[in-house]
Amino acid sequence: MGSETALLSAPAFDARCVAYPTAAVLRDYLSWRQADCHVNNQYNACFWALVGAGESREAAQAALKGTLADAKNELLFSRFGINYATLPAIERRGSVLYRTRELVEVKPGVLRPRQRVATEHEDVIGEAFWAARPELLGAAS
Repeated sequence: MGSETALLSAPAFDARCVAYPTAAVLRDYLSWRQADCHVNNQYNACFWALVGAGESREAAQAALKGTLADAKNELLFSRFGINYATLPAIERRGSVLYRTRELVEVKPGVLRPRQRVATEHEDVIGEAFWAARPELLGAAS
């Protein structure tokens, strides 16, 4: 898929800055965005595999119209030998960026907390991501 191809430019995407009223609403929104990332990537993986195999863009689009996830997985595997579940997590889940704190040695023997942006490609729909980072939802610091 795209992981072996060098990028010609940085990818672009839409972004929003919104204050959500509760942690539950924020989690629901982030879960929806990750699920949407998966759906879009799965479609694009199929589309570009078909185009790469010689189909026109129109024919690839027509072949995928109305298909569900199982059909797309089957198409990728049976025609192209691609197991969608083994694609890199960044392709299946997208990227989650969040602020974290870590102790940094600022001089010998002196540690100070510093903020940094962490980038993960993990499942934010399930509980494990949030359980490991309760501070992101204001639970504990």
